[in-house]
Amino acid sequence: LENINESFEDSNTAQSESDFEVKLTKDYYEAIQRSLSSLRPTPWPKANVNALVQEELKSDKKPSKKRRDTQPPTTDELEIFTQERWDSVLHYLVGSDSDEQGGAVSEPPENVIDLLLQTGLMQPDPDARHVSKERAPLVITSRGYEFMLQNLHAQVWQFMRQYLGTLEKLSKDRNNSNCNNILHEALLFVLSLSFCRVGDAYRASSLTKASRTFMGDIAQFGLVMVR
Repeated sequence: LENINESFEDSNTAQSESDFEVKLTKDYYEAIQRSLSSLRPTPWPKANVNALVQEELKSDKKPSKKRRDTQPPTTDELEIFTQERWDSVLHYLVGSDSDEQGGAVSEPPENVIDLLLQTGLMQPDPDARHVSKERAPLVITSRGYEFMLQNLHAQVWQFMRQYLGTLEKLSKDRNNSNCNNILHEALLFVLSLSFCRVGDAYRASSLTKASRTFMGDIAQFGLVMVR
């Protein structure tokens, strides 16, 4: 393990062809070191169902009404949750309120609609007359049409890129430290998420406030389930 760390210390800088030195940030460098020396397979501790129930027993809450929520969802429940959330976004983009079978599709939450605007997938109808921009109906943009033509995995990746790009733009345009902090934590969250197992439960209490904000946003799109 010491040899791995020494090797990592020697390789944390690189010389590019244009003679600019590229170096890992202090936080990322230390995080990589902790990851290499940790025996835990995931960046966050798994939630223990029994421990959650015991915490409820010690609190003033009645665990009998909450116990079902402490159980991790099944694979089928996760798939249904994700598909329903994502479908509601896609149907809203094209202005449809029913699925292929004619069933009703619920409208996504207001903050999801705001994200669709911020990421440029929708915009106020430029042809709407006698109404203000704030009251104009929303229509899909050319970027939104390109988004719809992609397969599901490409759509998820494209959305994440648009979301992170929007945070980056806001942090630069407004010198917004909050957006910059969320962007930093969002990148760490996505990297950490890639080491987690589908279907396993993890404690949100181990996340920072900015990470929880990002988690709440992507949960609205069905990318994670929050209980």
